[in-house]
Amino acid sequence: MPNDTDRKVQALLRGDYRRMSEVERLQKVCELNRLLVKLMEAEVRQRHPKC
Repeated sequence: MPNDTDRKVQALLRGDYRRMSEVERLQKVCELNRLLVKLMEAEVRQRHPKC
C-alpha cells in the first residue's frame, strides 16, 4: 500500500480482501479494470474532442 494511506485504512482494506473469496477478488479486479478503461477513454476524449 502507498505510504500516504493511513494505517487504519490499510488494515480495513486488507481485512476486506482477506474475507473475499477468490471469485469475489477476481470480480473486483475486473470491475477496477473496467473503471480504469473508462477513465482512460474519458481522458482521450478530453484531449481530442474532435475525434
